[in-house]
Amino acid sequence: MAIAIGESLRIDEGVHLRTFRQVEGGVRGHTEETWTGDRVEADVPTAAEALGQGLETWLRDLKATAEAGSGGRPH
Repeated sequence: MAIAIGESLRIDEGVHLRTFRQVEGGVRGHTEETWTGDRVEADVPTAAEALGQGLETWLRDLKATAEAGSGGRPH
């Protein structure tokens, strides 16, 4: 569970579930998140956009880290 406060969004409770499994040729990652809070519930589209942007950043950083550890070659 997490609590986060940003400039325009307060998340009173959040659950982040990330799972990884080996597949042919690499690893498949899956992420699920839920957020609650008065501001989240008052403006769901903005909250969903913020969540999407955060996930994209996290995935981009994860990919860069994984590729750096493999000499830049995709797994």
